[in-house]
Amino acid sequence: MNFAHAPFAAVAAGALLLAAALYALQRLKARRRAVSLPAAMLWQQVAGQTPPRVLGRRFRYWWAYLLSLAIVLALWLAAAAPRPDAAADTRRQVFYLDASAWMSAGDDFADARQALLADVAAVPAPAREVRLGDPHDSALLLPGEPLALLGKRLDGVRAAVHPSGFGRWMAAAGARAAADAGPVVHYYGAAPVARRAAAQLPPQVELVPGYLSRPLAGNRGIVNLGVAAAGSGRWDRVDVLVETAATGLPAIAAGGLGFSLDGRPWQPPAMQAAGPGRLLLKDVPAAGAELRVALREGDDFSADDSAGIRLPRRQRIKVALGEGVPPAIGELVALDPALEQVPAAQAQVLVRLADDAGQADPRPALSLTRADSQPGAFVFGVTAEDEQRELADNLQQLGLSQAQNAVLASRLDRAVGVDLVPAPQRSVAVWRELFEPGSDFAQSRAMPLFVSQSLRWLAQPPPWSPFAQAGRPLLTQAGLQGLSQDRQLLARGLGDAVYLPAAGHFRLGEQQLAVSLLDRDISAGVAAPAEPAEAARARAFAGALAADWAVWLLLAAVALLALEWWLLQRGRMP
Repeated sequence: MNFAHAPFAAVAAGALLLAAALYALQRLKARRRAVSLPAAMLWQQVAGQTPPRVLGRRFRYWWAYLLSLAIVLALWLAAAAPRPDAAADTRRQVFYLDASAWMSAGDDFADARQALLADVAAVPAPAREVRLGDPHDSALLLPGEPLALLGKRLDGVRAAVHPSGFGRWMAAAGARAAADAGPVVHYYGAAPVARRAAAQLPPQVELVPGYLSRPLAGNRGIVNLGVAAAGSGRWDRVDVLVETAATGLPAIAAGGLGFSLDGRPWQPPAMQAAGPGRLLLKDVPAAGAELRVALREGDDFSADDSAGIRLPRRQRIKVALGEGVPPAIGELVALDPALEQVPAAQAQVLVRLADDAGQADPRPALSLTRADSQPGAFVFGVTAEDEQRELADNLQQLGLSQAQNAVLASRLDRAVGVDLVPAPQRSVAVWRELFEPGSDFAQSRAMPLFVSQSLRWLAQPPPWSPFAQAGRPLLTQAGLQGLSQDRQLLARGLGDAVYLPAAGHFRLGEQQLAVSLLDRDISAGVAAPAEPAEAARARAFAGALAADWAVWLLLAAVALLALEWWLLQRGRMP
Protein backbone atom coordinates (compact mmCIF):
# COMPACT_ATOMS: atom_id res chain seq x y z
CA MET A 1 0.00 0.00 0.00
CA ASN A 2 1.19 3.51 -0.78
CA PHE A 3 -0.34 6.98 -0.75
CA ALA A 4 -0.76 9.75 -3.30
CA HIS A 5 -0.34 12.82 -1.06
CA ALA A 6 2.51 11.70 1.24
CA PRO A 7 5.13 8.96 1.52
CA PHE A 8 4.33 5.85 3.54
CA ALA A 9 6.75 6.80 6.34
CA ALA A 10 5.07 10.19 6.83
CA VAL A 11 1.62 8.58 6.95
CA ALA A 12 2.78 6.00 9.53
CA ALA A 13 4.48 8.64 11.69
CA GLY A 14 1.34 10.78 11.58
CA ALA A 15 -0.78 7.81 12.65
CA LEU A 16 1.49 7.17 15.67
CA LEU A 17 1.36 10.83 16.67
CA LEU A 18 -2.42 10.81 16.43
CA ALA A 19 -2.62 7.67 18.59
CA ALA A 20 -0.35 9.22 21.24
CA ALA A 21 -2.27 12.49 21.26
CA LEU A 22 -5.58 10.70 21.58
CA TYR A 23 -4.21 8.61 24.48
CA ALA A 24 -3.07 11.77 26.25
CA LEU A 25 -6.46 13.38 25.77
CA GLN A 26 -8.15 10.32 27.22
CA ARG A 27 -5.90 10.56 30.24
CA LEU A 28 -6.55 14.28 30.72
CA LYS A 29 -10.31 13.99 30.39
CA ALA A 30 -12.28 15.06 33.48
CA ARG A 31 -14.47 12.17 34.72
CA ARG A 32 -17.34 11.93 37.19
CA ARG A 33 -16.81 10.00 40.44
CA ALA A 34 -19.36 8.88 43.06
CA VAL A 35 -18.19 9.76 46.61
CA SER A 36 -20.18 8.84 49.81
CA LEU A 37 -20.25 11.65 52.41
CA PRO A 38 -21.02 11.22 56.12
CA ALA A 39 -22.78 14.58 56.06
CA ALA A 40 -24.11 16.78 53.27
CA MET A 41 -22.29 19.82 54.65
CA LEU A 42 -18.93 18.20 53.80
CA TRP A 43 -19.41 18.12 49.97
CA GLN A 44 -17.46 21.35 49.37
CA GLN A 45 -14.48 20.09 51.38
CA VAL A 46 -14.44 16.74 49.55
CA ALA A 47 -14.73 18.43 46.12
CA GLY A 48 -11.68 20.54 46.83
CA GLN A 49 -9.62 17.55 47.96
CA THR A 50 -10.60 15.19 45.07
CA PRO A 51 -8.78 15.98 41.74
CA PRO A 52 -10.85 15.73 38.50
CA ARG A 53 -7.98 14.01 36.65
CA VAL A 54 -5.81 11.19 37.93
CA LEU A 55 -2.91 10.25 35.62
CA GLY A 56 -1.14 7.64 37.62
CA ARG A 57 -3.87 5.04 37.85
CA ARG A 58 -4.52 2.15 35.49
CA PHE A 59 -6.06 3.07 32.09
CA ARG A 60 -9.59 1.64 32.21
CA TYR A 61 -11.37 2.79 29.00
CA TRP A 62 -9.67 0.83 26.24
CA TRP A 63 -12.79 0.23 24.16
CA ALA A 64 -13.67 3.92 24.10
CA TYR A 65 -10.08 4.77 23.19
CA LEU A 66 -9.95 2.22 20.35
CA LEU A 67 -13.24 3.47 18.92
CA SER A 68 -12.01 7.06 18.88
CA LEU A 69 -8.66 5.94 17.43
CA ALA A 70 -10.42 4.08 14.59
CA ILE A 71 -12.37 7.21 13.67
CA VAL A 72 -9.27 9.42 13.67
CA LEU A 73 -7.17 6.95 11.66
CA ALA A 74 -9.92 6.48 9.06
CA LEU A 75 -10.01 10.25 8.48
CA TRP A 76 -6.20 10.45 8.38
CA LEU A 77 -5.84 7.65 5.83
CA ALA A 78 -8.62 9.09 3.65
CA ALA A 79 -6.79 12.43 3.57
CA ALA A 80 -3.56 10.66 2.56
CA ALA A 81 -5.32 9.09 -0.51
CA PRO A 82 -4.40 5.39 -0.35
CA ARG A 83 -3.83 3.44 -3.56
CA PRO A 84 -2.90 -0.15 -4.37
CA ASP A 85 0.72 -1.17 -4.26
CA ALA A 86 2.00 -1.80 -7.80
CA ALA A 87 5.15 -3.52 -6.63
CA ALA A 88 3.91 -6.78 -8.08
CA ASP A 89 4.31 -5.30 -11.58
CA THR A 90 7.64 -3.55 -11.95
CA ARG A 91 7.04 -2.55 -15.57
CA ARG A 92 6.62 1.07 -16.60
CA GLN A 93 2.96 2.12 -16.73
CA VAL A 94 2.24 4.47 -19.67
CA PHE A 95 -1.16 6.15 -19.97
CA TYR A 96 -2.19 7.45 -23.41
CA LEU A 97 -5.12 9.87 -23.70
CA ASP A 98 -6.25 10.07 -27.33
CA ALA A 99 -7.18 13.66 -28.24
CA SER A 100 -7.87 13.02 -31.93
CA ALA A 101 -11.07 13.42 -33.95
CA TRP A 102 -12.15 9.96 -32.77
CA MET A 103 -12.90 11.47 -29.34
CA SER A 104 -14.63 14.69 -30.47
CA ALA A 105 -18.21 13.37 -30.27
CA GLY A 106 -20.32 14.08 -27.21
CA ASP A 107 -18.66 13.66 -23.79
CA ASP A 108 -16.23 10.94 -24.87
CA PHE A 109 -13.11 12.98 -24.21
CA ALA A 110 -14.33 14.27 -20.84
CA ASP A 111 -15.22 10.74 -19.72
CA ALA A 112 -11.86 9.41 -20.88
CA ARG A 113 -10.13 12.21 -18.98
CA GLN A 114 -11.90 11.30 -15.74
CA ALA A 115 -11.04 7.62 -16.12
CA LEU A 116 -7.42 8.55 -16.79
CA LEU A 117 -7.12 10.69 -13.66
CA ALA A 118 -8.53 7.90 -11.48
CA ASP A 119 -6.20 5.25 -12.90
CA VAL A 120 -3.04 7.36 -12.84
CA ALA A 121 -3.58 8.07 -9.13
CA ALA A 122 -3.25 4.33 -8.42
CA VAL A 123 0.33 4.04 -9.73
CA PRO A 124 3.46 5.22 -7.87
CA ALA A 125 4.98 8.37 -9.31
CA PRO A 126 8.32 6.80 -10.36
CA ALA A 127 6.57 4.09 -12.44
CA ARG A 128 4.00 6.16 -14.36
CA GLU A 129 4.03 8.31 -17.47
CA VAL A 130 1.14 10.08 -19.21
CA ARG A 131 1.02 10.99 -22.90
CA LEU A 132 -1.50 13.14 -24.78
CA GLY A 133 -2.54 11.91 -28.20
CA ASP A 134 -2.15 15.26 -29.98
CA PRO A 135 -0.23 15.64 -33.28
CA HIS A 136 3.03 15.63 -31.30
CA ASP A 137 2.25 12.96 -28.65
CA SER A 138 3.06 15.49 -25.94
CA ALA A 139 4.10 14.42 -22.45
CA LEU A 140 1.53 15.31 -19.78
CA LEU A 141 3.23 13.73 -16.76
CA LEU A 142 6.76 12.38 -16.60
CA PRO A 143 7.95 9.74 -14.10
CA GLY A 144 8.40 11.20 -10.64
CA GLU A 145 6.22 14.29 -11.17
CA PRO A 146 3.39 14.91 -8.65
CA LEU A 147 -0.14 13.97 -9.62
CA ALA A 148 -1.43 17.50 -9.01
CA LEU A 149 0.34 18.68 -12.19
CA LEU A 150 -1.71 16.34 -14.39
CA GLY A 151 -5.06 17.97 -13.64
CA LYS A 152 -3.64 21.44 -14.27
CA ARG A 153 -2.07 20.42 -17.56
CA LEU A 154 -5.32 18.87 -18.73
CA ASP A 155 -7.28 22.07 -18.09
CA GLY A 156 -8.52 23.41 -21.40
CA VAL A 157 -7.38 20.37 -23.41
CA ARG A 158 -9.96 19.27 -25.97
CA ALA A 159 -10.07 16.70 -28.75
CA ALA A 160 -8.90 18.22 -32.06
CA VAL A 161 -9.71 17.37 -35.67
CA HIS A 162 -6.83 15.13 -36.71
CA PRO A 163 -6.26 11.38 -37.09
CA SER A 164 -5.09 9.33 -34.14
CA GLY A 165 -1.35 8.87 -33.82
CA PHE A 166 -1.63 6.04 -31.30
CA GLY A 167 -0.62 3.31 -33.74
CA ARG A 168 2.46 5.24 -34.83
CA TRP A 169 3.40 5.99 -31.23
CA MET A 170 2.91 2.34 -30.20
CA ALA A 171 5.22 1.16 -32.97
CA ALA A 172 7.91 3.59 -31.82
CA ALA A 173 7.42 2.63 -28.17
CA GLY A 174 7.69 -1.07 -29.03
CA ALA A 175 10.91 -0.47 -30.94
CA ARG A 176 12.41 1.29 -27.91
CA ALA A 177 11.19 -1.21 -25.32
CA ALA A 178 13.47 -3.86 -23.91
CA ALA A 179 12.70 -7.43 -24.86
CA ASP A 180 12.14 -8.54 -21.25
CA ALA A 181 10.57 -5.44 -19.66
CA GLY A 182 8.29 -3.68 -22.09
CA PRO A 183 5.80 -1.08 -20.85
CA VAL A 184 2.15 -1.58 -19.98
CA VAL A 185 0.21 0.90 -22.11
CA HIS A 186 -3.20 2.03 -20.89
CA TYR A 187 -5.21 3.46 -23.78
CA TYR A 188 -8.09 5.91 -23.40
CA GLY A 189 -9.71 6.46 -26.79
CA ALA A 190 -11.59 4.74 -29.59
CA ALA A 191 -12.16 1.00 -29.89
CA PRO A 192 -11.16 0.76 -33.60
CA VAL A 193 -7.86 2.48 -32.86
CA ALA A 194 -7.13 0.13 -29.96
CA ARG A 195 -8.12 -2.88 -32.06
CA ARG A 196 -5.81 -1.86 -34.90
CA ALA A 197 -2.90 -1.21 -32.52
CA ALA A 198 -3.42 -4.53 -30.73
CA ALA A 199 -3.13 -6.39 -34.05
CA GLN A 200 0.38 -4.99 -34.52
CA LEU A 201 1.44 -5.10 -30.88
CA PRO A 202 5.07 -6.09 -30.16
CA PRO A 203 5.28 -9.13 -27.84
CA GLN A 204 7.05 -7.20 -25.06
CA VAL A 205 4.33 -4.52 -24.84
CA GLU A 206 0.99 -5.04 -23.09
CA LEU A 207 -2.04 -2.99 -24.11
CA VAL A 208 -4.80 -2.39 -21.54
CA PRO A 209 -7.92 -0.47 -22.68
CA GLY A 210 -8.63 2.04 -19.92
CA TYR A 211 -11.63 3.71 -21.60
CA LEU A 212 -13.22 3.10 -25.00
CA SER A 213 -15.62 5.60 -26.54
CA ARG A 214 -19.19 4.64 -27.28
CA PRO A 215 -20.06 4.09 -30.98
CA LEU A 216 -22.57 6.45 -32.56
CA ALA A 217 -25.88 5.26 -33.96
CA GLY A 218 -24.85 6.56 -37.40
CA ASN A 219 -22.68 9.11 -39.15
CA ARG A 220 -22.43 10.94 -42.46
CA GLY A 221 -19.49 13.03 -43.56
CA ILE A 222 -17.22 14.37 -46.29
CA VAL A 223 -14.33 11.98 -46.94
CA ASN A 224 -12.70 13.41 -50.07
CA LEU A 225 -12.18 16.91 -51.49
CA GLY A 226 -9.67 17.44 -54.28
CA VAL A 227 -8.86 19.80 -57.14
CA ALA A 228 -7.65 19.04 -60.67
CA ALA A 229 -7.23 20.92 -63.92
CA ALA A 230 -10.54 21.56 -65.66
CA GLY A 231 -11.61 18.83 -68.03
CA SER A 232 -12.91 21.54 -70.35
CA GLY A 233 -9.34 22.69 -70.99
CA ARG A 234 -9.91 26.18 -69.60
CA TRP A 235 -6.73 27.29 -67.88
CA ASP A 236 -8.43 29.65 -65.41
CA ARG A 237 -10.87 26.96 -64.22
CA VAL A 238 -10.55 23.76 -62.18
CA ASP A 239 -12.70 20.74 -61.42
CA VAL A 240 -13.41 19.80 -57.80
CA LEU A 241 -14.27 16.30 -56.60
CA VAL A 242 -16.47 15.99 -53.50
CA GLU A 243 -17.06 12.56 -51.97
CA THR A 244 -19.32 11.72 -49.05
CA ALA A 245 -19.93 8.52 -47.10
CA ALA A 246 -22.64 7.35 -44.72
CA THR A 247 -22.67 4.63 -42.04
CA GLY A 248 -25.96 3.64 -40.48
CA LEU A 249 -27.74 6.61 -42.10
CA PRO A 250 -29.11 7.37 -45.58
CA ALA A 251 -26.61 8.52 -48.20
CA ILE A 252 -26.14 12.24 -48.82
CA ALA A 253 -27.80 13.60 -51.97
CA ALA A 254 -26.38 16.49 -53.98
CA GLY A 255 -29.04 18.76 -52.51
CA GLY A 256 -27.81 17.95 -49.00
CA LEU A 257 -24.56 19.86 -49.57
CA GLY A 258 -23.98 23.60 -49.23
CA PHE A 259 -21.11 25.48 -50.88
CA SER A 260 -19.34 28.76 -50.20
CA LEU A 261 -16.39 30.71 -51.61
CA ASP A 262 -14.43 32.81 -49.08
CA GLY A 263 -17.38 32.60 -46.70
CA ARG A 264 -20.05 33.71 -49.17
CA PRO A 265 -22.77 31.29 -50.35
CA TRP A 266 -22.02 29.99 -53.81
CA GLN A 267 -23.67 27.64 -56.28
CA PRO A 268 -21.44 25.56 -58.60
CA PRO A 269 -22.02 26.36 -62.30
CA ALA A 270 -22.19 22.67 -63.18
CA MET A 271 -22.34 19.46 -61.14
CA GLN A 272 -22.01 15.91 -62.37
CA ALA A 273 -22.40 12.59 -60.52
CA ALA A 274 -19.13 10.64 -60.68
CA GLY A 275 -20.21 7.49 -58.84
CA PRO A 276 -21.82 6.55 -55.52
CA GLY A 277 -21.36 9.46 -53.14
CA ARG A 278 -19.07 11.28 -55.61
CA LEU A 279 -19.89 14.68 -57.09
CA LEU A 280 -17.80 16.58 -59.65
CA LEU A 281 -17.98 20.38 -59.63
CA LYS A 282 -16.95 21.51 -63.11
CA ASP A 283 -15.29 24.74 -64.23
CA VAL A 284 -14.89 26.28 -60.78
CA PRO A 285 -13.10 29.67 -61.01
CA ALA A 286 -9.41 29.26 -60.14
CA ALA A 287 -9.06 32.63 -58.44
CA GLY A 288 -7.39 31.59 -55.16
CA ALA A 289 -10.58 31.52 -53.07
CA GLU A 290 -11.32 29.02 -50.30
CA LEU A 291 -14.04 26.57 -51.26
CA ARG A 292 -16.00 25.07 -48.39
CA VAL A 293 -18.47 22.21 -48.58
CA ALA A 294 -20.78 21.43 -45.66
CA LEU A 295 -23.70 19.14 -44.86
CA ARG A 296 -26.93 21.06 -44.66
CA GLU A 297 -28.03 18.79 -41.81
CA GLY A 298 -25.28 17.91 -39.34
CA ASP A 299 -25.05 14.94 -36.98
CA ASP A 300 -23.46 13.98 -33.67
CA PHE A 301 -19.98 13.83 -35.23
CA SER A 302 -19.25 17.33 -36.52
CA ALA A 303 -15.57 16.81 -37.42
CA ASP A 304 -16.45 15.57 -40.93
CA ASP A 305 -19.59 17.63 -41.52
CA SER A 306 -17.61 20.26 -43.46
CA ALA A 307 -14.39 20.49 -45.43
CA GLY A 308 -12.49 23.21 -47.24
CA ILE A 309 -9.71 23.60 -49.75
CA ARG A 310 -7.80 26.55 -51.15
CA LEU A 311 -8.34 26.79 -54.90
CA PRO A 312 -5.34 27.63 -57.09
CA ARG A 313 -4.81 31.02 -58.64
CA ARG A 314 -4.25 30.14 -62.28
CA GLN A 315 -3.61 33.14 -64.49
CA ARG A 316 -2.54 32.91 -68.09
CA ILE A 317 1.19 33.26 -68.68
CA LYS A 318 2.00 36.37 -70.69
CA VAL A 319 4.45 35.59 -73.50
CA ALA A 320 6.11 37.98 -75.94
CA LEU A 321 7.47 36.73 -79.30
CA GLY A 322 10.48 38.51 -80.74
CA GLU A 323 11.19 39.18 -84.38
CA GLY A 324 12.26 36.20 -86.44
CA VAL A 325 10.72 33.59 -84.12
CA PRO A 326 9.48 30.60 -86.20
CA PRO A 327 5.73 30.73 -86.90
CA ALA A 328 5.26 27.27 -85.37
CA ILE A 329 6.02 28.67 -81.92
CA GLY A 330 3.55 31.51 -82.41
CA GLU A 331 0.86 29.02 -83.40
CA LEU A 332 1.52 26.96 -80.26
CA VAL A 333 1.26 30.03 -78.03
CA ALA A 334 -2.06 30.91 -79.64
CA LEU A 335 -3.46 27.41 -79.15
CA ASP A 336 -2.28 26.84 -75.56
CA PRO A 337 -5.01 28.00 -73.11
CA ALA A 338 -2.36 28.69 -70.47
CA LEU A 339 -0.44 31.14 -72.65
CA GLU A 340 -1.32 34.61 -73.83
CA GLN A 341 0.67 36.56 -76.39
CA VAL A 342 1.26 40.16 -75.32
CA PRO A 343 3.62 43.02 -76.20
CA ALA A 344 7.14 42.71 -74.82
CA ALA A 345 6.58 45.36 -72.16
CA GLN A 346 3.81 43.28 -70.51
CA ALA A 347 5.38 39.83 -70.86
CA GLN A 348 6.49 37.48 -68.12
CA VAL A 349 8.46 35.25 -70.49
CA LEU A 350 10.23 36.12 -73.75
CA VAL A 351 10.74 33.99 -76.84
CA ARG A 352 13.47 35.49 -79.01
CA LEU A 353 16.43 34.84 -81.23
CA ALA A 354 19.76 34.73 -79.46
CA ASP A 355 21.12 37.66 -81.51
CA ASP A 356 18.07 39.81 -80.72
CA ALA A 357 18.84 43.30 -79.45
CA GLY A 358 16.90 42.54 -76.23
CA GLN A 359 19.40 39.94 -75.05
CA ALA A 360 20.19 41.99 -71.93
CA ASP A 361 16.57 41.81 -70.72
CA PRO A 362 16.60 40.20 -67.21
CA ARG A 363 13.31 38.37 -67.69
CA PRO A 364 13.35 34.58 -68.26
CA ALA A 365 13.53 33.72 -71.94
CA LEU A 366 13.44 30.88 -74.44
CA SER A 367 16.29 31.76 -76.79
CA LEU A 368 16.80 30.25 -80.23
CA THR A 369 20.52 30.00 -81.00
CA ARG A 370 22.59 28.82 -83.94
CA ALA A 371 23.84 25.26 -83.76
CA ASP A 372 27.46 26.39 -83.93
CA SER A 373 27.11 28.74 -80.95
CA GLN A 374 26.56 26.12 -78.22
CA PRO A 375 27.56 22.43 -77.99
CA GLY A 376 24.25 21.15 -76.62
CA ALA A 377 20.99 21.32 -78.53
CA PHE A 378 19.08 22.13 -75.31
CA VAL A 379 20.72 24.24 -72.60
CA PHE A 380 18.80 25.00 -69.40
CA GLY A 381 20.00 27.72 -67.05
CA VAL A 382 19.14 26.79 -63.44
CA THR A 383 19.53 28.88 -60.30
CA ALA A 384 20.01 26.15 -57.63
CA GLU A 385 21.55 22.72 -57.31
CA ASP A 386 18.27 21.14 -56.16
CA GLU A 387 16.50 22.68 -59.13
CA GLN A 388 19.15 21.27 -61.48
CA ARG A 389 18.83 17.78 -60.01
CA GLU A 390 15.04 17.76 -60.22
CA LEU A 391 15.03 19.08 -63.78
CA ALA A 392 17.48 16.36 -64.84
CA ASP A 393 15.16 13.70 -63.37
CA ASN A 394 12.10 14.97 -65.26
CA LEU A 395 13.33 15.81 -68.76
CA GLN A 396 10.79 13.44 -70.27
CA GLN A 397 8.02 15.73 -69.14
CA LEU A 398 9.60 18.38 -71.35
CA GLY A 399 9.35 16.07 -74.34
CA LEU A 400 13.07 15.27 -74.24
CA SER A 401 14.11 11.63 -74.30
CA GLN A 402 17.15 9.65 -75.35
CA ALA A 403 15.24 8.09 -78.22
CA GLN A 404 14.12 11.50 -79.52
CA ASN A 405 17.64 12.89 -79.24
CA ALA A 406 19.07 9.87 -81.06
CA VAL A 407 16.74 10.43 -84.00
CA LEU A 408 17.65 14.10 -84.16
CA ALA A 409 21.35 13.28 -83.97
CA SER A 410 21.11 10.89 -86.91
CA ARG A 411 19.29 13.47 -89.06
CA LEU A 412 21.62 16.35 -88.15
CA ASP A 413 24.71 14.18 -88.25
CA ARG A 414 25.92 15.51 -84.91
CA ALA A 415 25.39 14.81 -81.22
CA VAL A 416 22.22 16.20 -79.67
CA GLY A 417 22.50 16.66 -75.92
CA VAL A 418 20.90 18.39 -72.96
CA ASP A 419 23.03 20.61 -70.74
CA LEU A 420 22.13 22.09 -67.34
CA VAL A 421 24.26 25.07 -66.37
CA PRO A 422 24.15 27.46 -63.40
CA ALA A 423 22.61 30.84 -64.17
CA PRO A 424 21.33 33.87 -62.23
CA GLN A 425 17.90 33.48 -63.89
CA ARG A 426 16.01 30.55 -65.38
CA SER A 427 16.61 30.32 -69.12
CA VAL A 428 16.33 27.91 -72.05
CA ALA A 429 18.53 28.02 -75.16
CA VAL A 430 17.69 25.78 -78.15
CA TRP A 431 19.13 25.37 -81.63
CA ARG A 432 16.92 27.33 -83.98
CA GLU A 433 17.57 24.74 -86.69
CA LEU A 434 15.30 22.36 -84.79
CA PHE A 435 12.32 24.61 -85.54
CA GLU A 436 12.92 25.07 -89.24
CA PRO A 437 10.06 23.90 -91.48
CA GLY A 438 10.49 20.27 -92.41
CA SER A 439 12.78 19.36 -89.48
CA ASP A 440 11.98 16.17 -87.60
CA PHE A 441 11.70 17.97 -84.26
CA ALA A 442 9.31 20.62 -85.62
CA GLN A 443 7.05 17.91 -87.02
CA SER A 444 7.24 15.62 -83.95
CA ARG A 445 4.77 15.40 -81.09
CA ALA A 446 7.57 16.36 -78.70
CA MET A 447 7.94 19.92 -80.01
CA PRO A 448 4.59 21.31 -78.75
CA LEU A 449 5.15 19.66 -75.39
CA PHE A 450 8.66 21.07 -75.14
CA VAL A 451 7.61 24.64 -75.96
CA SER A 452 4.54 24.59 -73.72
CA GLN A 453 6.22 23.08 -70.67
CA SER A 454 9.41 25.11 -71.07
CA LEU A 455 7.43 28.36 -71.02
CA ARG A 456 5.58 27.21 -67.91
CA TRP A 457 8.87 26.28 -66.23
CA LEU A 458 10.32 29.68 -67.08
CA ALA A 459 7.28 31.55 -65.74
CA GLN A 460 7.35 29.68 -62.38
CA PRO A 461 3.59 29.79 -61.70
CA PRO A 462 2.65 29.77 -58.00
CA PRO A 463 2.35 26.28 -56.48
CA TRP A 464 -0.98 24.93 -55.37
CA SER A 465 -2.18 21.92 -53.45
CA PRO A 466 -4.71 19.58 -55.08
CA PHE A 467 -5.43 17.84 -51.77
CA ALA A 468 -4.87 18.84 -48.13
CA GLN A 469 -5.71 16.17 -45.53
CA ALA A 470 -4.98 16.39 -41.82
CA GLY A 471 -2.27 14.00 -40.69
CA ARG A 472 -0.82 13.56 -44.19
CA PRO A 473 2.06 15.18 -46.14
CA LEU A 474 1.25 18.16 -48.31
CA LEU A 475 0.94 17.55 -52.04
CA THR A 476 1.97 20.38 -54.37
CA GLN A 477 1.27 20.97 -58.04
CA ALA A 478 3.61 23.44 -59.73
CA GLY A 479 4.57 24.34 -63.30
CA LEU A 480 5.66 20.90 -64.49
CA GLN A 481 3.71 18.00 -63.01
CA GLY A 482 6.89 16.20 -62.03
CA LEU A 483 8.76 19.39 -61.10
CA SER A 484 6.61 20.17 -58.10
CA GLN A 485 9.25 21.52 -55.74
CA ASP A 486 7.99 24.67 -54.08
CA ARG A 487 10.75 27.24 -53.75
CA GLN A 488 9.39 28.26 -50.34
CA LEU A 489 9.61 24.67 -49.14
CA LEU A 490 13.15 24.40 -50.43
CA ALA A 491 14.12 27.63 -48.66
CA ARG A 492 13.03 26.07 -45.36
CA GLY A 493 14.79 22.78 -46.04
CA LEU A 494 11.44 20.99 -46.10
CA GLY A 495 11.66 19.41 -49.55
CA ASP A 496 8.28 18.05 -50.60
CA ALA A 497 7.50 16.51 -47.17
CA VAL A 498 5.40 19.05 -45.26
CA TYR A 499 3.27 17.40 -42.58
CA LEU A 500 -0.23 18.80 -42.05
CA PRO A 501 -0.91 18.12 -38.34
CA ALA A 502 -4.60 18.96 -38.02
CA ALA A 503 -7.57 20.51 -39.75
CA GLY A 504 -7.52 24.29 -39.95
CA HIS A 505 -5.85 27.14 -41.80
CA PHE A 506 -2.10 27.31 -42.32
CA ARG A 507 0.28 29.58 -44.19
CA LEU A 508 3.44 28.41 -45.89
CA GLY A 509 5.28 31.44 -47.17
CA GLU A 510 2.87 33.03 -49.65
CA GLN A 511 0.78 29.88 -49.97
CA GLN A 512 -2.40 29.64 -47.90
CA LEU A 513 -3.70 26.20 -47.01
CA ALA A 514 -7.12 24.98 -45.88
CA VAL A 515 -6.76 21.54 -44.29
CA SER A 516 -9.67 19.18 -43.56
CA LEU A 517 -10.10 15.80 -41.87
CA LEU A 518 -11.16 13.81 -44.98
CA ASP A 519 -10.62 10.45 -43.30
CA ARG A 520 -12.84 7.62 -44.47
CA ASP A 521 -11.76 5.30 -41.64
CA ILE A 522 -12.74 7.80 -38.95
CA SER A 523 -16.06 8.72 -40.56
CA ALA A 524 -17.06 5.06 -40.72
CA GLY A 525 -15.32 3.94 -37.53
CA VAL A 526 -17.11 6.28 -35.12
CA ALA A 527 -20.37 4.51 -36.00
CA ALA A 528 -18.99 0.98 -36.24
CA PRO A 529 -20.68 -1.45 -33.80
CA ALA A 530 -18.52 -2.36 -30.83
CA GLU A 531 -17.42 -5.94 -30.30
CA PRO A 532 -18.91 -7.71 -27.24
CA ALA A 533 -15.72 -7.46 -25.23
CA GLU A 534 -15.40 -3.77 -26.07
CA ALA A 535 -19.05 -3.08 -25.23
CA ALA A 536 -18.52 -4.56 -21.77
CA ARG A 537 -15.42 -2.39 -21.39
CA ALA A 538 -13.94 -4.59 -18.68
CA ARG A 539 -11.31 -2.72 -16.72
CA ALA A 540 -8.47 -5.17 -16.02
CA PHE A 541 -6.40 -2.50 -14.36
CA ALA A 542 -6.26 -2.71 -10.58
CA GLY A 543 -6.54 1.04 -10.23
CA ALA A 544 -10.10 1.14 -11.53
CA LEU A 545 -11.46 1.33 -7.97
CA ALA A 546 -8.50 3.18 -6.51
CA ALA A 547 -10.40 6.43 -6.24
CA ASP A 548 -13.05 4.67 -4.07
CA TRP A 549 -10.67 3.76 -1.23
CA ALA A 550 -10.79 7.23 0.30
CA VAL A 551 -14.58 7.26 -0.06
CA TRP A 552 -14.91 3.95 1.78
CA LEU A 553 -12.68 5.22 4.59
CA LEU A 554 -14.80 8.35 4.96
CA LEU A 555 -17.96 6.28 5.07
CA ALA A 556 -16.40 4.05 7.73
CA ALA A 557 -15.50 7.12 9.82
CA VAL A 558 -19.05 8.41 9.58
CA ALA A 559 -20.45 5.04 10.64
CA LEU A 560 -18.11 4.87 13.67
CA LEU A 561 -19.04 8.43 14.65
CA ALA A 562 -22.69 7.45 14.57
CA LEU A 563 -21.93 4.43 16.78
CA GLU A 564 -20.00 6.59 19.27
CA TRP A 565 -22.87 9.10 19.46
CA TRP A 566 -25.35 6.25 20.06
CA LEU A 567 -23.21 4.85 22.90
CA LEU A 568 -22.84 8.29 24.48
CA GLN A 569 -26.59 8.88 24.39
CA ARG A 570 -27.15 5.66 26.28
CA GLY A 571 -24.41 6.34 28.82
CA ARG A 572 -22.28 3.39 27.71
CA MET A 573 -19.15 5.49 27.08
CA PRO A 574 -17.29 7.47 29.69
